[in-house]
Amino acid sequence: MINLDPKALESLAQEMRQFEERLTRILGFEVHISITSLKPPQANNSHKLMVDAYIKLVKEVVCRENNITVRQLCSPGRDGGKPELRWMCFQIIKDAFPSIALSRIGAAFGGRDHTTVSHGLCRIQELLKEEIEIFNQYLTLKNIINNGKTQNQGFTLSGNSGDDSQQNESPSGLEQLATGTFSGGGAIQEGGRG
Repeated sequence: MINLDPKALESLAQEMRQFEERLTRILGFEVHISITSLKPPQANNSHKLMVDAYIKLVKEVVCRENNITVRQLCSPGRDGGKPELRWMCFQIIKDAFPSIALSRIGAAFGGRDHTTVSHGLCRIQELLKEEIEIFNQYLTLKNIINNGKTQNQGFTLSGNSGDDSQQNESPSGLEQLATGTFSGGGAIQEGGRG
């Protein structure tokens, strides 16, 4: 049910009465219009589906590129997989959807609390500043997810940023997601590779 403020509701009712009067004049008989239900715009639902699909894409790519299962990525505690990978996922999702609730990210990763996600975001931001290997891994994962490229475009200690001529020109992960053609090299099921 949609809750409209009283002014908007009165304005809508007035416009409907005027429309009824015009139809009555045109048709030659009395017309009464009633609204039985108002549905919210579908944009919210499509946005939710897009966010959910992006979260799934992030999890699949991170698992595929690191040879772990989604179950390991989302397992409770630190023993299931590297927490850094989970934190990278949090950061990639937060970068793509800055206004997403931390509790929503946590729910997608084994029902974690928003404070756990907040801690993970702080930790990965520290690691990205301090460890070049983590930084390069993060850039590679983000590049694959957002651009479909598998060539590492990160930084090395010598400052070489990679050869642009060797980039994979396949459709981006987001393009594949939008068209329904993302295979992720084989769908990863909750228990392992599919």
